[in-house]
Amino acid sequence: MKRIIKVVPIFFAIMFWFPNQIVPQKLTAEDYLPKLNRIFELHEPVKMFHPVLEEVYPIAIVEEKQFYIYEPTADKKYRLVKQIPVTTPVPEGVKAAYPLQENDYKMTCVVTGAVFESLDGYSIIFHEFVHCAEFATVELQLKKNMEIYKRAMEKQDWMWELNYPFPYNKKEFVEIYTSMLTAINKNGIEEVKELRKKLRQVLSTDEYSYLTWVEWKEGFARWIENKVKGKFKLSENHFGGNVPFSRPTFYEGGSQFTELIYRSNPKDVLDLEKLYSLIKQ
Repeated sequence: MKRIIKVVPIFFAIMFWFPNQIVPQKLTAEDYLPKLNRIFELHEPVKMFHPVLEEVYPIAIVEEKQFYIYEPTADKKYRLVKQIPVTTPVPEGVKAAYPLQENDYKMTCVVTGAVFESLDGYSIIFHEFVHCAEFATVELQLKKNMEIYKRAMEKQDWMWELNYPFPYNKKEFVEIYTSMLTAINKNGIEEVKELRKKLRQVLSTDEYSYLTWVEWKEGFARWIENKVKGKFKLSENHFGGNVPFSRPTFYEGGSQFTELIYRSNPKDVLDLEKLYSLIKQ
């Protein structure tokens, strides 16, 4: 008992002298406005990279099971439009863009406050803005022609893009995709074309459709993200390029494939529908 009496005061002394280290201060919805408005400053030097970066989009910050939802205004500021409890599950550390139920199903960039702590975090916001632009232009039209998407919708499988059971560890796939990443780095476009044909042979129709969809949607967004990182003098994101493969592997493969297409003909990357066609063929 005596030992406990001696230890407890020490603990309370730590609590007294270092309160901020134990209980971090939470920012209010208004506190985030300067951090959000910095997006407009960073947007100016990067918006010329591609038409998908011409606009900025709504942002929802997850804080203490609440959404702080902000909309961009014509005078290049964000304004708080809603504070509302989170009604659907949100992963910890979320960085995503989707039609947010709490924002009347508008396409919204959903993040936590930690994203504003570095330039790297802001580059991720621009990655998510690409998804907003994809959705606002060609995404839904492209999906209508995908059998894998139609079947998912019939089953009301809204999470199919995240949960599709792709055979990432299939030996033939791993060997071919590894060779393809190497060929892209060597600018071997003819070799890449041959390897893409082999991918069709070792994958089912649905598997190849899923692969090329993620390469287009996420790979292109990562390609833009890395262009932004370059402008900010940050290290590029190449996560997923090594075995064992997983879904982010297609982000990396799609990004590198987009860069190969860009080097061949920059105009092909300006047209998102054509870019998808080139990735898929």
